Formats: sequence, structure tokens, C-alpha cells
Amino acid sequence: MIDLLQLLYKKNASKEDFDKIPNMNLSDIELFSIAPQIYFLLKKNNLFNDISLQSKKSIKEQYKRRFFQNLVVKQETDKALSAFEEYKLKVIPLKGTLFAETYFGHFSARVTSDIDLLVHPNDIEKAKELIIKIGYVPNEIETDHFHICFKKKLTDSMFISLELHWNLMRENTSDINIEAFWFNAIPLENYQFVKVFSIQHTFYFICLHGARHRMQEVKYLLDIVQMLFYFGNYIDYTELFKQAKQDRTLKKLIMALSVVYRQFPDLYTIKPFHPNVLSMIWSYKEMRKIAIGDIHSVYNHIYEFVFKVTLNDTWNHRVISLKEWFFPELKDNSLFSKYIFYLVRRRINTFRKLFSRKTGNNI
Repeated sequence: MIDLLQLLYKKNASKEDFDKIPNMNLSDIELFSIAPQIYFLLKKNNLFNDISLQSKKSIKEQYKRRFFQNLVVKQETDKALSAFEEYKLKVIPLKGTLFAETYFGHFSARVTSDIDLLVHPNDIEKAKELIIKIGYVPNEIETDHFHICFKKKLTDSMFISLELHWNLMRENTSDINIEAFWFNAIPLENYQFVKVFSIQHTFYFICLHGARHRMQEVKYLLDIVQMLFYFGNYIDYTELFKQAKQDRTLKKLIMALSVVYRQFPDLYTIKPFHPNVLSMIWSYKEMRKIAIGDIHSVYNHIYEFVFKVTLNDTWNHRVISLKEWFFPELKDNSLFSKYIFYLVRRRINTFRKLFSRKTGNNI
């Protein structure tokens, strides 16, 4: 699969290049729901007619099935945004059909299944009332999270989900300055209160979103690759890393970028970057196993630990993540943190005493 995706971003790719890939990895394309991206990339680069008839038929059929899903999401997104505009509530759509249209060229060029909206923390209650007013009902509320889930019944057999965000990451394991995103947001065309992130902040968010989902799906890699290949000149790594360091999200950002660069080495010449060593743990073979439901392997547990615990910028955030991983039912983070620090200090003191006895030195 990765060799196919690399070809889609390769200059002067030819029919002979695609002939070397058996069956165009059609089953994996469907498994990861990336037919729309591949379809539009092939079209964009005038390569669609260079692939086999079987591949063209399969990719086009998969794309058509996803097209109508995206169309429904786009229509419902437009309704929600119009409601926010009417009630003069500031809102920023995240990902979704607008992201696909802006960065992939068409609202159906990337599979979207729900609606994600960012509202200012001061407006969350007003936004909840508005969402309920236009037909949504609360679905679930997750503690220590950064969004509220809603759903809306469209037909007897069709529902659409909407997530109302007030931040971009969990607030107990990051220190994101959300005001910086709002300050740099610009009004969407024909709107005053509906805004969009700058390219820089869109890229930052997309990287964090992929890291939050442990880069387990190919679409997270494609989101980052697409922006780097076609919008890389608008992305400033120096400023990006500076902001991530302040937000305590630098390790997550570096990991997301590292995974992508290792799979798409042509990026090194487009936008230089030094990947971290930890990213070598990412394996397409293992991601595929996870995608088909093999989530109990030793690899998956190690991989999950790396992303959930080690990719935190502070010890406090690591301890909280460790608690949530091992003891999800334990609510008191402060009590757990004190206990962990107590154990760590006791172990350090033990080693200090042992070292002191062996060397005869006082430490």
C-alpha cells in the first residue's frame, strides 16, 4: 500500500510504475476507506487511465459509495454553520468536507462521517442550546475530554453525529493556548462568524489529530502528506515547533511528522526534517492487523503505550496518561500523581543509599 501512495506523490509517475503493484492493493484501499483520496490524486495527476480496468472500476465504485455519505455530511454542516451565523456565534469547522474541499480539491475527496465544530469556551453553553435547537440530541459526555457528542436522526435508518469542541486536545495532558487559534482564524467566504484556521494552524491541528489517534489509519498520513506536498510553502516549522513546545504537544507533533516522513522520504527534499527514533515502531503491516480487528497483540499494547504515555511533554501529563491507561476508572488524578511520585522518590532514595554504601560517599 505504501508504495502505491508514494507513487501518487511522485513526479512523472507512469503506467509502468503502477503495473508493478499487484491489484493496486484494492482490498486495503477499501479497508482504510481511502478510495476518494486515491481517485482524486490519480485524476489530478492524469494517471487514472494508466491503471488497470479492474482497478479503475473498483476505485470508482468505492468512491461513489462514499460520495453520497459526504454529500449528506456537507449539507448538514452547511445547515449548522448557517445557524451559527444567524445567531452570531463564532464557530470553526474542523476536518470534514470543508477540509477535503480546501486541501484535496473537492468535498468528497476524503471520507467524512461526522461533523466537528470548534466554539469558543465562553460560548459552549449557547452553542449547545443552538445545536439542540436545530435537531440534535446529546449523545454522550466524556469526562476530562474536550468535546460533547450529539446525534441527529435524518431517516429511520440514518443518523449523523456532531461533536462540539472547545479545545483540540485533552486539557489534562496538554496546555494548548486555544486563543492563538482564534486570533489567527479568518472568516469563511460569505460568512462573518464562521471562521477557518490558517494553513499553519490547520496543519498543526491535523498533526495533533493524527497523533491522538496514534496514526493508526492511513488517512492520517495522507492528510499530512497532502498538506506538505501542496501547501508546504505556507507552513513554518520553526514557528510550529515553538508553539507546540508552549502547548506541551511537541512530542506528539514530532511523532506524527516522523511517521509520515519515514513512509514518504521524498518529503525530506521538499521540507527538511529530522524524524525521531520512536517513529520506527510504526509498521503498515501491524496497522493493517489492527484495522481488521487484531488489537490484542503484544505489538499493539506496546504501540499504544508509546503514543498514550511516552508522547507527553511533561512528567505530570505522563503520569495522568499512565493512570488513564491502567486505571481508567480512577477519577482523582492528583491523588494518583502524588502516589506515583511517592513511589518514584522512594525508589530513587533506595538507589542513592545503595550507591552511597558501595562507594563510601555521601550524596
